[in-house]
Amino acid sequence: MIRAYATAAWLSGLALSAAACGVPTEDSARPLAPTGDAQAFTEPVARAAGPASEHLYLVNNGSLIRVERKLSAPPSIQQLVSDLMAGPTEAEEDVGFTSALLGTHIIGAVEARATTAVVDLSSTREDTGRNDDVLAFAQVVCTLTARPGVKRVAFTREGHPVGVPRADGALTDTPLTCADYTSLLTW
Repeated sequence: MIRAYATAAWLSGLALSAAACGVPTEDSARPLAPTGDAQAFTEPVARAAGPASEHLYLVNNGSLIRVERKLSAPPSIQQLVSDLMAGPTEAEEDVGFTSALLGTHIIGAVEARATTAVVDLSSTREDTGRNDDVLAFAQVVCTLTARPGVKRVAFTREGHPVGVPRADGALTDTPLTCADYTSLLTW
């Protein structure tokens, strides 16, 4: 727990230092090899220091931690998902951040409907047998609900509700909030 606080404090200091001296968080995007429907969400948007923020939930030591990135303009819901699917920046990786989404093509499309983000899972997604599926869905839900105006996230496949795991491992096809993954969060 103390390590998580120290990491969060160090990252905050790093972000403030980088922002203060104008150092960008990443010079260029790291290429990924997208397949199928997921291609639209795997190209990271160039990072820039700016007045807008995006909040992504990344994995550190098996827990989710909210990371703030500065942008020149508020991200669209598609940009937010794209940045999440692209994973941590090099600086974030250097301090131990990873993503349960890397190497997956879980998201086929995403759209906002009133206060619910509807995530259509890729039709090419197969059960991978990965034990971090819960973390992957938690990253998506917590990141999207951190966006102003989004209160919950529903998952579908080809327009039909799909059951996804909550933190306790139980499958649900009802819309989720970050509170469904509280046990995975480190503050």
